Amino acid sequence: MVEKIRRTLERERLAAPGELIHVGLSGGPDSMALISVLSALSGEMGFRLAAIHVEHGIRGADSLRDAEFVREYCRKQNIPLTDFSVNVPARAREGLTLEEAARAARYECFQRALDGQPGKVALAHHLDDQAETIVMMLLRGGGPRAMAGMDYQRGPYIRPMLDVSRAEILIYLHEKGIPCRYDATNGDPSYERNRIRMELMPRLKAFNPNLSATLARNASVFRKEDQYLDEKAEAFLRAYVGPEMGGLTLNKGALGLLPLALQRRVLRLAAERLHILKDLTFEKVEESLFALREGRRSVQWLRNRVFLVGRESCYLGMLPRTEPVPLAGQTVIDLPGWRLIVVASNGLRDAAARFWQPGDHIVRGGRTVKLKEELQKYEVWQRKTYPVIARGSQVLWTMDHGFLEENPGMVLRIERQNDREAST
Repeated sequence: MVEKIRRTLERERLAAPGELIHVGLSGGPDSMALISVLSALSGEMGFRLAAIHVEHGIRGADSLRDAEFVREYCRKQNIPLTDFSVNVPARAREGLTLEEAARAARYECFQRALDGQPGKVALAHHLDDQAETIVMMLLRGGGPRAMAGMDYQRGPYIRPMLDVSRAEILIYLHEKGIPCRYDATNGDPSYERNRIRMELMPRLKAFNPNLSATLARNASVFRKEDQYLDEKAEAFLRAYVGPEMGGLTLNKGALGLLPLALQRRVLRLAAERLHILKDLTFEKVEESLFALREGRRSVQWLRNRVFLVGRESCYLGMLPRTEPVPLAGQTVIDLPGWRLIVVASNGLRDAAARFWQPGDHIVRGGRTVKLKEELQKYEVWQRKTYPVIARGSQVLWTMDHGFLEENPGMVLRIERQNDREAST
């Protein structure tokens, strides 16, 4: 097993000479085997070793005994240890499952241990964990990314034992006489992963005894293809996507020319940038791409997030909403993307600053013109966030026209993002 992990470290370039590797050490069989092997390899491969332990506050006295066990082991082995204690049940009451809260707490502690310094965190996921993860994600409706499973490295997190089976780990621990702790919750069928491991996987292995290795091999293939799509989508985002109004704009023509698989990946990565990927469904992605092909204008993604198709661009994000702001004396009006500073006369107390609305009109040269006709040069999301000063539906001022009356009764200064322009 030591040689297998050494080959993984070298092949995947997981540990460089002089690098500090923190082992996520729970005290359980998997992490105890990992720290033992890495300790044996650290001298000849030249990396430094430390440990991180997170006490989750879930199992009472047992959890505290795990923490003491880890501290004593690290003291005897002269391994630097950073340990944390967190209240996971309290976090779970904030809307997360106990599993989700525990995972989030662990990764937060790992990041705190790294503290912005160079180094990596070694996690003890193994071959059978990989297989169980893939099956679990498939049951949840995951696509190619689910089939790719866990990678050997993602950011500062490395998984040196992905080529090692659970059986190999137990044999290694027995042969070396390495003590470990056992978490009783790992046998609790109320956890989805435990049911998959204890009930579903044995039935699947009746059809293919080498199921874990088969799924891991397939995952390696899917992972490379997944990485290729990510690279292509990232290149598209760099070339054709920009920030606007708290969201992103995508070049409509360039997006429309992409193969369907790459279009889907671009939208997923765009959603990831906006931190809404978790709640994004496959159906919403397909609906958005259908709108792109058919020229529909709007798709509601979730809550207040929208996908809008314009003439030359598409917009993904949250369009700001604001109530009309009455003008009274000197008024500072913060609209998303804009700041209007108005000094108005008493005669303009019935005017308000707001975004364009259907029915707005301007009076120019004695002729009434719908403002919508004047705004056709803008994309749909730009029209929806176009600032005006109006009395009812009669617009008194716009960015394009300035004041539409000779004596407007006000002085106005407009600031937009970092660019400033004045109008009086």
